[in-house]
Amino acid sequence: MNPISFSNQIHQGIDRIVLEMAMQIGLPPDQIKPIGQASSIALKVQGLPDVMLSVAEDRLWIWSLLPIHDERSLMLHASEALSILTTAIEGVETGQLTLGMSEHGYELKALVELDLLKRDHGLKQVFQGFVAQLYRFCEVYQIKGA
Repeated sequence: MNPISFSNQIHQGIDRIVLEMAMQIGLPPDQIKPIGQASSIALKVQGLPDVMLSVAEDRLWIWSLLPIHDERSLMLHASEALSILTTAIEGVETGQLTLGMSEHGYELKALVELDLLKRDHGLKQVFQGFVAQLYRFCEVYQIKGA
């Protein structure tokens, strides 16, 4: 059994895990709708870009697409970005976020430690840490979300 495999280690769907976390952060149960068999789920956080939870290559990622499309824009505040990227987040593989270019812009993302999902409120802890760092990143780059 692969210890870093989402499907081998976690015996419930991403939809169930995300619904439990949504209730833990205070989303009223009547606002939670069944998600189905999606491999990605978007969560709207006021004032920030959507926060996505995705199972990709049998791993659980939490990430956000940033409206930064060129390296020059990114480099304007590189020292502040580096400070954010090197801040530890508990429950994230390697302890820190990553920033990478995709076909749609830069993505701020974290690979979730699967052992954390076996604990009560484990995903909530990672989600809150990610959102806090996303908020800092958006302040530095003056990014506004929904």
